[in-house]
Formats: sequence, C-alpha cells, structure tokens
Amino acid sequence: MADKRDSREESTSGPQLKTTVISWKDERWSADKETLDAINKRLFGMHPRRKYFHEVCRHFVDRFFSFIVRIYVRLAKIHRE
Repeated sequence: MADKRDSREESTSGPQLKTTVISWKDERWSADKETLDAINKRLFGMHPRRKYFHEVCRHFVDRFFSFIVRIYVRLAKIHRE
C-alpha cells in the first residue's frame, strides 16, 4: 500500500518542521590613521558636544557623594586608631 501523504509536507513521524536560516556577511572596514582622524574631525569637530542637564547633575551628585564617602572613611580610620 502506497503512502498518499506529500513527503515534503508530512512524514510518518508527523508534520515536517519548516526552518528558515538567516545569515549576514561580516564586513570589516579599515582605514589608515589619517583617514580616521579626518572622519573624526568631520563628525565631532562641527558641533561641540553638548552637556545635557542630567549629565551635569550626575557629575555634581557623584562628586558630592565621593566627598562624603572619603570623609566617612577617614573618620572611620581615625576612630579605629
């Protein structure tokens, strides 16, 4: 008796899994130092980097807490002695 199932769609073990393979080509670009300097100058030289408000606040908070921690550590060392 012949099997009437389409071999691409089904087999005796059940439906076949359809797989999709996605790949990409890994291209690496290289340039000499002068070209990279020129590119960086064009990218970053046109407009100076703007400091955002949260960056400025974060800087002051970090400085403040590091100052407090340093004082605490020094007082702890003095207290141990």
